[in-house]
Amino acid sequence: MKRSSQRARRPNNWIDRLSGSPVNWLVGGVLVVALVAVVILLSHSAQGHTPSATPAARLTATATPRSSGIGNDATLGGTPDAFTAKYNDPVVADTYDALIDGLTFEIAIDPATGSDGAQHARSLQITPVDESAQQASWTSAQASAIVALFLPADASHVSDIQGSGSVEHIEFSPSLETIFPASAFVDAGGTAVKPGTFNYVCEAGTTTDGCSMGIGV
Repeated sequence: MKRSSQRARRPNNWIDRLSGSPVNWLVGGVLVVALVAVVILLSHSAQGHTPSATPAARLTATATPRSSGIGNDATLGGTPDAFTAKYNDPVVADTYDALIDGLTFEIAIDPATGSDGAQHARSLQITPVDESAQQASWTSAQASAIVALFLPADASHVSDIQGSGSVEHIEFSPSLETIFPASAFVDAGGTAVKPGTFNYVCEAGTTTDGCSMGIGV
């Protein structure tokens, strides 16, 4: 009987060696899984994976009372600081001198505490004066032009009430409704009126020339 001319092939690499038994197959499988895990970990590192950031602490700010826009103007409802900014320091408490369109005026304000806790002008008295600080006269046209400078920017006309020698103008301002509490809006008899209502009266050509303006009616 002839001897085989070829010898049995011997495993010449680690894969061939592992293919010989179930145990070897198991060991090989474990090695492959380990290699895959390493590759996955390296891939995540290469992508610059960053852990989720810890949420920053939320800061709670304390609200500061603020006036509405009208409170920053030198008009009815404005703050004393607004009048000082426009007409310089008062000559006496809450009274300012102003030169407007060539005429000199004394502007007296009556501050009251508004809904925001700050002081606001609830009434104004605008009086023309001469160089010696004595009351002067003006025409009706001048009075109308000057008093318009002190009306709230959002004022709208409601009605007129004819009085003895003068006309009371009734107006409404949404901003004044915000600035002052509802209880501040009353008529001469103390009866409540619509919040935001105000009035003004101007005298011209008399010995009491001037304009008065205030919230309520």
